[in-house]
Amino acid sequence: MKDFRDRLKANTDVGAIHDRDIRYLMIRPDSLMGLFRILDPGKRELALGAFSDSVKMHGKNSAESYQQLGVSEAGSLLASISETASQLGWGKWSFDTDFENQILHLTVMNSPFVEGFGPSDTTICAPIVGMIAGVAELIFGKDAEGWENRCAACGDEQCLFEARAES
Repeated sequence: MKDFRDRLKANTDVGAIHDRDIRYLMIRPDSLMGLFRILDPGKRELALGAFSDSVKMHGKNSAESYQQLGVSEAGSLLASISETASQLGWGKWSFDTDFENQILHLTVMNSPFVEGFGPSDTTICAPIVGMIAGVAELIFGKDAEGWENRCAACGDEQCLFEARAES
C-alpha cells in the first residue's frame, strides 16, 4: 500500500487536502481541545462522547478504505493504522490483539489531544476511543465498545485504550 503522506493531495486553489476521496483538515490541538476545556464538565463529557462516536463512524470508514487498498489481514491493517496515525500527528500507536477474547489494546505515546487539552482529572482522548472501537469492529466483525483506561492528561506516562467486541 502506498504511504499515507504520498497519497495526500493538496489543492491550494480550493483550499483542500485529500487522500483519495477523503478530505482532511489540519488544526492545532490546542484550538480543537480548547473547545472541550471551555465547556463545563457535564457538557464536556457529552461533547467528548459525541466526538468519540463520530470518529468511530468516520474513522472506521477510513480504515475500511485501507482494506480496499489491499490491506485486509488484521496485523497488516493495524500496522497501517498505526503508521497513518503517526503521520496524521495522532501520536505513536502500538496495538496488541487478543483474538481469543476479542479485545484490542492500544498504547499511545504523545497524544495530541493530551497536549491540546492539558492536565485533566478525567480521560480526554475521545477521538482515539472512537477510532479503536471502529477498528475493533473491523477486526472482529461485530459491534465493539472502546474506552480509555489511562490518560497522560491525568498524569500517566502514556494513554492506554481497550476495545471489546460485544458478545
